[in-house]
Amino acid sequence: MATVSSPRQKLINIFSRYGFFTSADTALQEKILTNSRLVALNAFHYFFEQGSRPEQLALIGSGSIRVFVINHCGREVTLYHVRAGEACPLNMLSILTGQTTPAAAMAECGVLAAVMNANYYRKLISLHHPAQQFVFDTFASQLNHVFSLFSDLKFKKLETRLAEYLEQSFPPCTPPSAEEPLSITVTHQHLAAELGSAREVISRLLGKFERAGIVELRRGKIRITDKQALRDIAVK
Repeated sequence: MATVSSPRQKLINIFSRYGFFTSADTALQEKILTNSRLVALNAFHYFFEQGSRPEQLALIGSGSIRVFVINHCGREVTLYHVRAGEACPLNMLSILTGQTTPAAAMAECGVLAAVMNANYYRKLISLHHPAQQFVFDTFASQLNHVFSLFSDLKFKKLETRLAEYLEQSFPPCTPPSAEEPLSITVTHQHLAAELGSAREVISRLLGKFERAGIVELRRGKIRITDKQALRDIAVK
């Protein structure tokens, strides 16, 4: 991670997204800023690796971090994404308990974040109720997402989840282009990680969609050619 020059105003801009900071008095805000620094994380760089102990809490100002698990065969499953105005509950949990993280966190695109010293963060939540509430809210939000993910894995057909993802959930750092609004820049491997499947299975389903005239497959890109048919599969 690289520390960004002239960080103070950018730090303030990031912290202004977080209620625990805006609700603090001027003196406490100054302490929070003093115990934090601004960092830039390039795309595909780890914020923390699976099995590590992060020593700082990241508060995202821009960009997106993907949190995922890797099994012994190297297969990935995305658990959730952390975006602007959010923090990672596993990052929090490791700082608060000293335990290693059971997942990894990687920037999906360029990320700008305020990172707070772990020792000060532990002190802050013991003194400032809104900081405690932020922890609870973060866990509630992301745990609900994870439970929804595992429910989908258990009860929804992969074909349905793939169609739903293509229709509604564009990858956070690769939005559809202005020239081709129904085109998504994404690899089959990325889709497999997002949906908890294998790349070969995703490729087979995409090939089925292409033969049905629903999508057009290009290198690193998928163009939706029949959005209504895709929606029909997504709502099955």
